[in-house]
Amino acid sequence: MMQRWSPETVAFMADAADYGQYYRELTKSLLPYLPLEGHICDAGCGIGSLALELSKHCREVTAVDLSAAALEQARKLPVPNNLRLIHGNIMELPHIYDAMVFCYFGKAHDILRLASTSCQGNIVVVRRDCRQHRFSAGPVERKPHSMDLLTQELRRLGIKYDHRPLSLELGQPFRSFEDAVAFFTLYNKSTVAVDPERIRRELIPLQHPIFKLYYPCVRDMEVIVFSSINVKKALKSP
Repeated sequence: MMQRWSPETVAFMADAADYGQYYRELTKSLLPYLPLEGHICDAGCGIGSLALELSKHCREVTAVDLSAAALEQARKLPVPNNLRLIHGNIMELPHIYDAMVFCYFGKAHDILRLASTSCQGNIVVVRRDCRQHRFSAGPVERKPHSMDLLTQELRRLGIKYDHRPLSLELGQPFRSFEDAVAFFTLYNKSTVAVDPERIRRELIPLQHPIFKLYYPCVRDMEVIVFSSINVKKALKSP
């Protein structure tokens, strides 16, 4: 999945990151696979929330994204000296990293290419593991996820990988009921119209100075980890 960033999606994601503990908990799950004294790349970093959490534990983090809007939001964060934000195409940057993280970003062939050219350690991929679109008013046909193609290709090449399920709360806080309706309208991918009364029934009131309502949602994911060294060996094999 590649996020289509707009001022609206940036604002909603920034609110979700500020309110919840999702990125802190996700970082805890990824750290066992990362060299804390190494240089980590967050490929497709979006608004930078994961990169910021990684920078609290890792010696150096480079976060890359094509979206100027997303990176503009990232630069509003308290960016530490060991976190570098780059606006650009990760496929065109001639850097070598000690590990790379692809969180809801990247196609299978691109990840494998970067594993062979830009990394000398683990590749850590976080992908969705759900069949329903979380915020649509009706059913949405899901296309096969590109990460399914990744694991198929890893098996074809004989590359061992670890994978495990992961479920974390990533709900959405709202400043008003009107914001909630706007959110579900923005993310509705079905042909069914958004029902404001249904939304109202699913929201939880908050005692919070900024956010008045909350939509609880658990994000089901899968973490896939493999060594870039094994990718290089497999691709060089006849």
